[in-house]
Amino acid sequence: MYVLRRIFKAKPGEARRVASLLQKQAQIYHDAGQRSEFKVYFNGATVPGETDVVVLEWTDESLMSPMPGGHQLPAAAPAASSASSTAPASSREHSRAMRSQPLVSAPSIRRDGATARACARGS
Repeated sequence: MYVLRRIFKAKPGEARRVASLLQKQAQIYHDAGQRSEFKVYFNGATVPGETDVVVLEWTDESLMSPMPGGHQLPAAAPAASSASSTAPASSREHSRAMRSQPLVSAPSIRRDGATARACARGS
């Protein structure tokens, strides 16, 4: 499973409006079955950190082209795309999500630190 994020840098004071537009657009894709559950969050200067940043986040089982053969955009999607033109995506993140089963097996940790010392030696 992958966690996908589109990160937008809004104009000063526009983060809430951009977040609302992204929420509407993502809901259209979700309702059409083209996107899983999603979150939209933003910082409009009410919490510490970089201001006027809006993030759209969702998960998917695989990374695929947004325009595979035969792909049809939902009818309402172009009308809701003003969020992208208001605040172009400044970055995208694609991360592999951990499942209940680890991707690799890790040695058990012993209280005496022997495992950590063995790993440091490369044995």
